[in-house]
Amino acid sequence: MRAVSKFLLIAALMAGASACSDDNAVQPQVATPGGGTDSDASIGDYDTASPPDGQALPDGTVLTDVNDVSPDGFVFLPDGQIIVPDGSVIDPDGQIVKPDVPVSVPDGAIVLPDGQFVDPDGNIIEPDVQPCIPTTETCNGLDDNCDGQIDNGFLCNDGQPCTLDVCAGVDGCQHSPAPFATACDLDGNACTQDHCLTGKCVAGGLPQCVDTDPCTTDSCDPGNGQCVHTPTTGPCDDGNGCTVGDTCQGSCVAGPQKVCNDNNSCTLDGCDPTTGQCTYSPFAFGVSCNDGSKCTFGDQCANGVCQGKPLNCDDGLLCTDDLCDPTQGCQHPPLDGIACNDGLPCTTGDVCSGGLCKAQGTLGCDDGNPCTIDACASAGTCSHTPSLSACDDGTLCTVGDTCATGVCIGKQTSCDDANACTTDSCDPKLGCVFADNNVPCNDGNACTVSDTCAGGTCVGQGTNCDDGVPCTKDLCDAASGGCSHTPDKSLCDDGDICTLDACLTATGCTHDVIPKCCGGSQCAADEECIQYPDNLVPFCAKTCNTGADCPGSCCYMTYKTKHCLTPTYNSECCGTTEYWATDSQPYACGIGGTGQCLNWPNKTPPSWPSKITGCVNKCTKNSDCPGSCCGQDTMGSQNCVLNGYQAQFCPGF
Repeated sequence: MRAVSKFLLIAALMAGASACSDDNAVQPQVATPGGGTDSDASIGDYDTASPPDGQALPDGTVLTDVNDVSPDGFVFLPDGQIIVPDGSVIDPDGQIVKPDVPVSVPDGAIVLPDGQFVDPDGNIIEPDVQPCIPTTETCNGLDDNCDGQIDNGFLCNDGQPCTLDVCAGVDGCQHSPAPFATACDLDGNACTQDHCLTGKCVAGGLPQCVDTDPCTTDSCDPGNGQCVHTPTTGPCDDGNGCTVGDTCQGSCVAGPQKVCNDNNSCTLDGCDPTTGQCTYSPFAFGVSCNDGSKCTFGDQCANGVCQGKPLNCDDGLLCTDDLCDPTQGCQHPPLDGIACNDGLPCTTGDVCSGGLCKAQGTLGCDDGNPCTIDACASAGTCSHTPSLSACDDGTLCTVGDTCATGVCIGKQTSCDDANACTTDSCDPKLGCVFADNNVPCNDGNACTVSDTCAGGTCVGQGTNCDDGVPCTKDLCDAASGGCSHTPDKSLCDDGDICTLDACLTATGCTHDVIPKCCGGSQCAADEECIQYPDNLVPFCAKTCNTGADCPGSCCYMTYKTKHCLTPTYNSECCGTTEYWATDSQPYACGIGGTGQCLNWPNKTPPSWPSKITGCVNKCTKNSDCPGSCCGQDTMGSQNCVLNGYQAQFCPGF
């Protein structure tokens, strides 16, 4: 009955399979092999107490025994389920159950979930009999890459540092949060203590790199997270509160001790190094001190206070007040205006003045004579004794006044001022008087005459030393008392360079003519003075008839005077030995010349010829004119400027 129902069900499934699409067919896979305890390969020998891994069907049924295998590859399980060739499982109610782990059916065999094969004859074939087909290893409880290990390698790494990545076999990858405070790196800074929190990496704080050394700058190296302590040279604190100005010098070096002074001589001044506070401890009673007051003496300490005995400032005088100033000591300011008694019988109206008892009057013993000593006897009677003391007779015309026999007598004053231009006298009330006069006198200067007093001074008239010669300098020597006459030829310049100017003390200026003068010089016998009608200085030149007379130069004619050109003007020869105008060609250049003859206006007499001829070279640039420059000549032409004219027409020459 069971067999019939199975085959009817199979027939129905096959018929249904032929009429249905295979879109939902499970793709064949190789199940993970298990580790059963049986060693034989017969069907139905699986251990029921401890099934091997992977022998549970997808619906949870454990394979315990297989009774029948159809010729078409169907496996009939004892619980009524049937495994069809595509790996699907059919329960007894006819429902198709798709396994979670697909199986493959190569060559008509059926692959069980534990990786073993059931061939068409119903025999179980171990996995190692069938070669594994390697694929990429994934977390699925299978040996995908056929290396004999299940889910090996880092299959579940999600790239998150704060998750624990675990492969759970058929359950796939599991990602749970890493434990709190697990180290991670969020910002790439090794100094920040980043850590995991609820599966995420969060920023942490900086490490405590304080080394308690005040002479280092504490920091953290972001590259390796190590603390760095860099020495400094600034101020520091050595831990002693009683030192100031501590500085870093490899270590913290103590500065000077803190000054603790309460200016109290009855305390011991100190400093507490732990707090840096000044301490002041009272001295014992009786220790000598100085309370700083000049109004006490015998100062002693008592409970930290300097105390002294009061000073007695009584000076015993009636006309002073007795006071004491702590900084100056005893003071005795005068008590002016208080009545007193000076103890003298001949005084009256005694009162205090300036700290002393002074009389306001006497008994009237003054006889008005400065040459007597007026006195009052103890009985109150007056006496007048002649004295020999100095006195004043009341006139400014005496000196050395002295008392004699009760009379003031002086010597007559001398009023001579040793000035001949004043009249000397004496006025009893004014003293010496010196009145100006106008009598003849002598001023002591040999260069003055007719000396006369004027305004209290002797004034004379200057001596006349003029000798009538205009080219002499006339002076009077006060030391020698005589006139001097010094010739000065600069006063005889007549403006003519061809005269020799001189000054004779007897006759005055002379002007001797220089023979054959030319520009202030005398020309040689065979030379003539050549004067151009322009601003050039006249010069001496040798006369000539032909070029043979001028070796190294040329024979040149100016104003009908033939002369050898001097070296200064050799360029005007223009490469010829003779250069002058002819009657037929009055403005022509000499024979063989290379220059061009130019005609210049003759602006200065004499007026012959009406134009001056000059031979020059044409040019376009300065290098065309050795020793000169290319510039405008007096006619405005572009020529090499002739020698002698460079300063005028060649800037910077």
